[in-house]
Amino acid sequence: MNKNLNVLFSSTIFILVLMNIFFKFPITYVTLLNLTYLILRKENILKELDWILLATFVSFFIFVGNLSNITFIKEIMTNLLATDLGIYLTGIFMSQIISNVPAAILISGFTAEWKPLLIGVNIGGLGTLIASLASLISYKLYLDEYPEDKKEYFKIFSILNFAILILLGSLFIFFI
Repeated sequence: MNKNLNVLFSSTIFILVLMNIFFKFPITYVTLLNLTYLILRKENILKELDWILLATFVSFFIFVGNLSNITFIKEIMTNLLATDLGIYLTGIFMSQIISNVPAAILISGFTAEWKPLLIGVNIGGLGTLIASLASLISYKLYLDEYPEDKKEYFKIFSILNFAILILLGSLFIFFI
């Protein structure tokens, strides 16, 4: 496919996605258009997708949706999120377990306090590999090139990320 035409189609789909977000444009049509476009592309990008990573990401959101409906979890979250400090620390902690974006979605269902939530889940993107799905993606890309360095990468990644998490987590506690 001609590069200019490719850019035009991609830009059009991007604009339609933005229209869905801001103006409630029907997502069904945008999704069908996008899938049709991807299937018809010569590069066949659908074969190159990391379906396992995508399924993991979707699973996090399903898990968060189910988790937030459990009465016991609702009670715990209500208690944890009673103060700005609780929201901040819960954002950091939950990010380590379920990743920062699903943690933000889970916590936002229990509080309207956006500032400590936003700071907490952003800093919470540091730490474990799972804390940010971007970290998982970079880890996978690195391993594709240097599979023999798996343990060394993980060790250095963990040491640096936890050090920065502790540093920023300690500093930003004063901004909530």
